[in-house]
This record gives sequence, C-alpha cells and structure tokens, in this order.
Amino acid sequence: MAHFLPSNSRPLWVSLLLLGLSSGLFFGVAESIKAQPISTRNKPKLAYPLAQVSNPQEEQLIEAVYLNQEAERLYHQGDAQGAIALYQQALAIFRQINVPAGAGRSLQGIGEVYLALQQEQEALSSFQEALKLFQSINHPESIAYTQQYLGQTYEQLGDRTQAITHYQQARQILEQLRRGNPEDPQSIRTSLILTESALAALAFKQGDYLPAITRYQTVLNLQREADDKIGQAYTLNNLGVVYANASQYALALDHYHQALKIVRDLANNARIRYLGAETAILNNLSSLCLILGEINQALEFSAQAATLYQTWIKGSVSGSNIPGLELLRDALSQSYLSPQIIHQSLAIRPPLGDELNVNFARAGEAVNSLNLAQIYAQQGELNQALELTQNALKTYQELNHQPAVVVSLNQLGQIYQQLGQLERAMAIHEQAIQLANQWSDGESKAQSYSLLAQAYNAQQKPEQALKFYQQSLAEYSPKSAGSILAQNEIGRLLIAQKKYSEAVQILTLAMDNFEALRPGLNDAQKVSLFEQGKTIYQHLQQALIAQNQEEKALEIAERSRGRAFVDLLARLATSQPQVNPPSPTVAQIRQVAQQQQATLVEYSLIGENSLNPELYIWVITPEGKITFRQSRLDQVLSPAGQGQVPLTRFVEQSRNILLSQRKQQSEQRLTDLYQLLIEPIADLLPTDPEKKVIFVPQGSLFLVPFPALRDEQNQYLIERHTILTTPSLQVLSHTHQLPKRRGEGALIVGNPTMPRIAVAGSSTPVSLAPLPGAETEAKAIATALGYSALIGDGATEKAVIQQMQRARIIHLATHGLLDEVKQISPTPGALALAVSPPDDGLLTPQEILSLRLNADLVVLSACHTGRGRITGDGVLGLSRAFLGAGARSTIVSLWAVPDQPTASLMIEFYAQWVEKGDRALALRQAMLHTLKDYPDPTHWAAFTLIGEAQD
Repeated sequence: MAHFLPSNSRPLWVSLLLLGLSSGLFFGVAESIKAQPISTRNKPKLAYPLAQVSNPQEEQLIEAVYLNQEAERLYHQGDAQGAIALYQQALAIFRQINVPAGAGRSLQGIGEVYLALQQEQEALSSFQEALKLFQSINHPESIAYTQQYLGQTYEQLGDRTQAITHYQQARQILEQLRRGNPEDPQSIRTSLILTESALAALAFKQGDYLPAITRYQTVLNLQREADDKIGQAYTLNNLGVVYANASQYALALDHYHQALKIVRDLANNARIRYLGAETAILNNLSSLCLILGEINQALEFSAQAATLYQTWIKGSVSGSNIPGLELLRDALSQSYLSPQIIHQSLAIRPPLGDELNVNFARAGEAVNSLNLAQIYAQQGELNQALELTQNALKTYQELNHQPAVVVSLNQLGQIYQQLGQLERAMAIHEQAIQLANQWSDGESKAQSYSLLAQAYNAQQKPEQALKFYQQSLAEYSPKSAGSILAQNEIGRLLIAQKKYSEAVQILTLAMDNFEALRPGLNDAQKVSLFEQGKTIYQHLQQALIAQNQEEKALEIAERSRGRAFVDLLARLATSQPQVNPPSPTVAQIRQVAQQQQATLVEYSLIGENSLNPELYIWVITPEGKITFRQSRLDQVLSPAGQGQVPLTRFVEQSRNILLSQRKQQSEQRLTDLYQLLIEPIADLLPTDPEKKVIFVPQGSLFLVPFPALRDEQNQYLIERHTILTTPSLQVLSHTHQLPKRRGEGALIVGNPTMPRIAVAGSSTPVSLAPLPGAETEAKAIATALGYSALIGDGATEKAVIQQMQRARIIHLATHGLLDEVKQISPTPGALALAVSPPDDGLLTPQEILSLRLNADLVVLSACHTGRGRITGDGVLGLSRAFLGAGARSTIVSLWAVPDQPTASLMIEFYAQWVEKGDRALALRQAMLHTLKDYPDPTHWAAFTLIGEAQD
C-alpha cells in the first residue's frame, strides 16, 4: 500500500484579514492511492524459498499465499476482523513450513489493518516482527517497505523522531537499489517518491520549509521522469502549500495554478476526473485569495469547489464512471488539511469499505464551508458564517479529525467574539488549546492564544491580552504571518504602557517581516495585502512620535503609502518583472521638495475609523526644513447634535453636504475641514500664492476638495495657494524623472456616441446620456491647440487607444463611471467611448495599465475620474492607471461637474498653460476664473492635478 502524503500547515495569514484570524484550511494532496506506506502495485516480488519441502508443504504454501490474498480482499471490502483472521491463519502456516518471507507479508498485512483501525501499538508490534523476518533473509526491498510502514506508524503515534529515522532508513535502501539496476525500477522509483514525500511532509510539519521544498522538488523530478501527471499535480499542490506557509505567496499561486491545469487537462484529454485533487486545489486557491484580500476571486474558487463536492458525493453514492482505483486514489488526496493545521500528523485514516469516498468528500466539503464562512463573516453576515462553521465542526467531530476540530473551534470562537459573546468565545478557545496540547500543535495553540488575547482586549484587560499575545508569539514560527499579528498587537499594548523603545523594536520587526510577504505578488494582490497590515505602520509612527523622533516617523509614514503603485511605476520604468524599490529616507524626501520647488504637506491618519483618531502632519519646505504638527480632532469631529463621529464618516458627510448645495452647511463643513487640515500648519505655508503646495493625503482625505477649504476670512485655499496632490512622495519622484515631451500632438475626445451599460433594476442595458457640453468643450480646446477632436461615432475605444499611445496631451471629455462598472472591472472606474466591436466602449483601469503612454498630461474631464477605491496605496481608479501607464501628470475630478462650468474651466486652463507653461499655475487661474461666473465650489473645486506641474 502507498503512503498518502500530508501537506499540512497552519494559517498563512492569521491576523491581517478582516476577521482577524484566517480560518481557511489548505488541503495537501496525497501522493498515492492507499493509506499505508506500500503500494499494492509495488510490493516486492517475494520468492518463498522452501528447503526440501514435500508436496503437502507446497500445498500449504499455496494455501497460505491464497489466504494472504483473500485477507487483502476482505480488508478492501471493509471486513477488518475477517482480514486479520485470514492473515493470522496464513501466518501460522508460513511459520509451520518455515517461510519467513511469507510470514513477514502476513505480519505486514495485519499491521496494515491495525493501522487503518488506528490501533497503532498492535500495528507497531506486527511491523517490528515483520522487519526482523525480512532482515533474517536479507530482502532489501521488503526491509525498505517495512521501514516505510514503521515510519508511518510512528508518525501516527506522534513520534516524529522515530518516524524520520525509519523513513530515512527506507530511503537509503531504496537509493541503493535504484543505483543497482533493479528488476523493477518503476516500483523502486515509486517507493522512493513515497518516502521522499513523507520526509518532506514531516519537515513541513516541523516548520522546516526549505528542506520540505527541496524534498518535494526531488519528488517532482522523479514524477516527471516517470511521466506521472497526476502525481506531479499532487506535488505541485503540496509545494504550493509549503510556499504559502513560508509567506512566498506568488510562488504558492503559481504552483497551485500549475497543479490545477494538470488536473483539468487530464479531465479534458484523458477523460479522468480527479475530483478530490481539483477541489483540494480550488480550496487552497480560495484560502490564499482570502489572505490576499481578493474576496471575489476567493468566492469564485469556493463556489467551484462546492459544486464539485456535490458531484463527488453523489457520484460516490450512486456509482461513478471514474475507475475504482483512481477514484480511491483521488479520495485520498483530500486527507490532509492546512494551513490552519500544522506541526502534527493530520491523516484522516480511511474508514473501511464503501464509506471511504463519502467521508473524504465530507472532510473536504467542511474545508469549503470554513472558507465560505470567512467570506460571509467579512461581509458582516455573521449568522451564516456561524452556521457554516458549526456544520464544519460537526463534520470533523464525526470523522474524529481532532486537529481540524481545533481549527473549527478557533473560527467558531472568533465569530462569537464578533457577535459580542466574549465569555462563550473564550471558553471555546480554551477548549481548542486543550485539544492542541494533546496533538503537540504549537501553531494551533498560538492561534488560540491570539484569539484569547483579542477577547481580553475587548474586555479592556490589556495585561491579560499582552500575556496571551506573548504566549502566541512564542508558539508561532519566526517570521510567520501569525507572528506578525502578535508583534503588531504587542507593540500596540506596549505603547499603551508607555514602553516606547520596546514598542519600536518589536513593531520594526513586524514591519520588516510584513514587507517580506510582498515580492512576487501582482499589483492588485500587493494593494489588498498592504491594506491588511497598515496598522503596523500607524503603531510604529505613534511610538516614534512619543519619543520625539518625528523625522523617522515621517519615513515610516511615507513607507506606508503607495508602495504597490511605486513598485508598478518602477517596473514600467525598468521593464523588469520584479522591482521593489526601497522607501525614501529623510534626505531623499528633502530632495523631492527641492526638485519640485514646492512645500510638501504629508498627512498620516492614525485610527482613521475610530472615535479617537490622531492626525500627524509634516511640512517640508523647498529648503529642506521639516516641521511636525498634530491636529486636534475631538472638537472638529463633533457635528452639532451628532456627537463625535469617525474621521472617515465626517469627510464623507462633508462631501455629501457640499454636493447637496446647501450653502450654509457647506461653508461650515469647508471651514471645519480647514481647521482640521490647514490651520495647524497655515503659518508654515508659502505666502506667495504662486508657490506650489503639494498635499499628500491618506485614506478618506483623498476625498477632500483642498482648493475649496475656507479660512476664517472666508477665503478659499486656492485663492492663497497653488495646489497639487500626490498619493506619495515616491510617486512624485518617479513622475519627475520621466522624460519631457516624449509624445507628439494631442488626443481630444468629446461626447462619444455613448455605449450601453447594465444598470441595477433593469433587465436590459441602457444607453448613457449624451454630453453636448463636452462636445463643445472638446471642439473649443482642439481649436485652441490646433488639432481636431474625436466626436460621436469617431471616438471609438479602438481609435482612442491607438492615438492615446502617441499623444503628448490627452483630453477626454466623456462620462466617467465608478460603481456602474463593478461587473466588468475589479478596479473602480471606466471611461465611456463609442463601441468598436469587439471592444465594449468602456475603457477600464486594467486596459489603461496595459498601454505605454508618452503623455505629459492626461485630462479626464469627466465625473468621478479622481475617485475610486481608497486604500493605503492611494485611490485605485483612473488617475492611478494613467500615471501607471506612463503619463507625467493627470487632472481628474472628485465628483460630477455640470457641462458649462467644466467647459469654461478647461478652456481657460489650456489658455493659461500655453501662456505660463506650468500646469499647476494654469489650473489655479482656471479655477479662479470659473469661480467668478460659478461661485458654488461644486462647479470648480472638483479638479485636482496629480504629478508634474512644469513642462
């Protein structure tokens, strides 16, 4: 029988999810078709030597061999006791006629059945006796296979040291046999694969990821040599699990997708469907997407897995077209779970008989339920999450799968915490710790300790919380994702105790470990992951400010924003697939201020969504002087009759009031925002209105219309200063380094023939309204610049994309969509253009990023073009996409502006730009010009310049 391979691991990312702790389980995939270490197809071809036997003895030998075969048949039919009885009859005969090889095989069979029955001591005794017999006749293959059995038995007993010893002895013998030109090289190679896989799994469970990877790669090479496609899929999956737990997420994703491709190719080409392997890999992909914050993709993978589980279970009950041997092998691919379970043996030993496939499918379906429960919980649907988690727990309890029970208990306790039932949650976590202790599972204990700490923290008991976080840190593997959570929380609690030096030390370690998770991920994955770790940077800034290390805190503030965007820009600049530039030092920040000849204002929000937020502000002058200020938020964030509200809500309320055109309330909110954001630093800003001020917002501050903020003299900020914004100083540094005047000519688009889009509440797509004012605007600008405009049917998506890549100036006056395009683009935003099949007429950020632009300026004279999903990386939307594609600067809008004031502002902007050669000064003059005719800020304050100001 063949050993099925565990690929178990603990939570990849146990804390930075919205739930706080990942409860997604990762499936490892089995290496073979049975639950024991020797494959039926690869048992040694034993000769049964008889010294001068008579015919009656030969008949007894035949009878004993037949009994062994019948015993094996009964075993596979589910009759364990019948199998043992026949093996014992055969053993008695072999002993009577003195055939050690036959007796050894009978003892192996007895041990095999006891191992499946989880009667490990009886199995151990049988295997040890069999080993002595095979050693007495010096039969190397049988010795190696029995050592495999012993390795598995000790592993099942929890004695990893003995398990490794026996597996290594088996491996040594098999290597010698392989080099010695054996009669059955395929059998030896298969057994070597199984042994290497077992050693890899043990290394993995001990947290020794590099040896595990090395051994799995050896296994993969052997499987490729044998052209074993499904074996390669299993090993690629296992490598993915190891890489995921080693926080090498890009490699994990790559190996999972390779494995999935092989399994699906076999289904399509060989017509063999490995349901167990496919669902296991889908569950792994779902769990990893949850870690990376890609919830929609996680749900898609979970949904695919859920559908396959139903197919699997129904097929196993009513019969399946999959060959029995392959179906059995496939079922065993579901027998190990991770990453929530690590550092222990996790084999669900197969029940005997027809239950096998159903029970393994049930175990896998429970994993799927836990993943779906996470998704429900992240969406606030706690009752559904609770039900799914309880169902998974019940399944694992029925299957007597204790390590998976621990995982389910931890997830269950966490949901009760979210429901506010702290005492119940804590009792559940205590139960999980007791079970984890029985399995010597340090990582499960670490997770439980972390959850207990969360509960104590919720009860306002910081001392107990700190104690349990420290216990969890002691149990986690160094540099693991779980340890990063613990380090972050310990740092936060140390700050509360005013132990700032200790907090800085542990938070710096957490930050470095967290950033080590990023290499290899794509842009969207980096953004999502970074969102989950942003409190590390906030806590570190707090600790540094408390020690009066304001400039060091500025470095951390800059390090916490726009990192995925900076990586993207650097890759585009170098044409290298992986470029991760370091964050800027204070000296480099001063250099940016000098290069821009501007005053830089960097904001950092601490606890943005809490009722006690802090706002840090750094002002850097062109001469390099750095001044730090803090803004008091308590009074500003207490609107009349509402009590104190979180800063995020306050900014959103202010924006909504402004757009409602309620003059008095709008003026008050614009004054409130001035007091919050500008007043603390007003004395540090330049007095010359043509000197530039570059704001570096964060979080909800990206929604603030800085030009419209009002001081006590009722002056707008744009009347006092020339204003730009940037998501980070590194982005500004990048755009400054781009060559000037790379493109030629201008692309000017106005009022395309509008595409039809799907809208909520309508069964058929509807056409967007035409924009005649945008057409007038485009024609006027084209005339002023000496070019022609693309209007109506001529402004197709295809034509626009073709001209866009050559143009120096790009002006797009059309509808900018935001929430309307969620179904076609994971990143918010799209520009409406005329349809040119197969193009749909909606130009999305993903499509823009695939281009290489040479534009000095992109003007998005459309509604919502400056908005999008706000993250620690800035606003994910159209402006980011155009800068990422190579534009030196963009002008975008924060809300929909009526046609006439937009046309007035834009025409004046181009006239001023031609005159002044400075986009920031031109935009300021255009706003002041429009303000005279359209005094309401909603008509002129929406536009903002991002990037380089000068030609």
